[in-house]
Amino acid sequence: MLIGLIYSVALKRNQVQINELIQFITWLKIDLRYNKSQLCDMFDRVCSSSKFNNLNFLNSLKGNMANMTFPDAWEKSIIDWNSSISSDDKALLKSMSGILGASDSNGQIMALEHIEHRFKISLQSAIEVYNKKGKLFRSLGILIGLAVLVIFM
Repeated sequence: MLIGLIYSVALKRNQVQINELIQFITWLKIDLRYNKSQLCDMFDRVCSSSKFNNLNFLNSLKGNMANMTFPDAWEKSIIDWNSSISSDDKALLKSMSGILGASDSNGQIMALEHIEHRFKISLQSAIEVYNKKGKLFRSLGILIGLAVLVIFM
């Protein structure tokens, strides 16, 4: 019974994390456009904020930046992140290491808009999968639990 619920929660968690990634990218674009901050300052503000609690890689990024270059720290943080997003989404997120700090702010913003658009498509897909399979997983979990209960009676 619990397995169906676990799979359903994982689908919902995927949806929540992608949505938070979109908000994070929007925040980065705003910061780049108006504050024109250095990467270290920008990520210090992000890590001190509670807006992105589901993006745990940001906390390890801050620690990794102390002894690595930003692209290496970013990629290591993404690789070590235990998330429910797909490997394609992780690859897309890892590609940001070559964007942030690599060009002028307008170039970074344009590249981030492209990535944001791809995450929005991924979010739509995650919503559709959750709507189709979430209820199915919960129902199957209950049915299997009831079947096990009947067998052991």
